[in-house]
Amino acid sequence: MFGLFTRSTRNPAVRCRGVDQHGCFGKMPIHPDFIRHGVRAREVVAFENWVQEGVGLVSRQSQGDERNPLTSFPRHHLVMTGGEQERTLGATLTASRDRSGRAYPFVLFRLADEPLLIEMQAAAPLVFEEFYQCSNEILDAPWRQEPLALLLDRIDGMTS
Repeated sequence: MFGLFTRSTRNPAVRCRGVDQHGCFGKMPIHPDFIRHGVRAREVVAFENWVQEGVGLVSRQSQGDERNPLTSFPRHHLVMTGGEQERTLGATLTASRDRSGRAYPFVLFRLADEPLLIEMQAAAPLVFEEFYQCSNEILDAPWRQEPLALLLDRIDGMTS
């Protein structure tokens, strides 16, 4: 179960820790179009596709409803655990819309290159705790007229 009780012949000290990647995608009121920043790694692309599929499903199921569920769902913090070849992704998903009012979630993510997560996936919430706090601070700001570059700088400046 999650590799907690299996012996491994790998030496964890051999694996060097890389640099965590931060980024975002989705819609925000400060920009007229879809924002996509730092979405390069395959784990992030797969996560973005998963979110798009969910948005499509919600949109199809709520056609004709007066209230769009994409505009008012609560903020979620989540972890997608990686395996031997994938890194673990932490993300914060929040309801949002672009400048013209089109609803779509906004997602902040951190792709962690943390060797501990391979052996102890149960530690993921602790590893991502600071990221979740930083993402809440960024998303709690009143993003209305600020330049997009300011948002992206704040995301790039998140600590690992």
